[in-house]
Amino acid sequence: MPAGAQRRGRGCIGWGCMLILYSLAIVVVVGGVFAALYFRVPARLGLVTPPEERLLSGTPDRAAAKALKD
Repeated sequence: MPAGAQRRGRGCIGWGCMLILYSLAIVVVVGGVFAALYFRVPARLGLVTPPEERLLSGTPDRAAAKALKD
């Protein structure tokens, strides 16, 4: 190498910082998805029917209930 030409580093733009930023973004996105499912955000927004509503929303079968009771 010539005396005046020095190799310049890329600083924080290099692969190390980009890898850290990408992995942090993946952790944030996956954590957000798990938090949304844990707090039942889709059900609260009306995007899906809650399980308790699906269970209790059917019409009762009176003939089957009478047969079970007897």
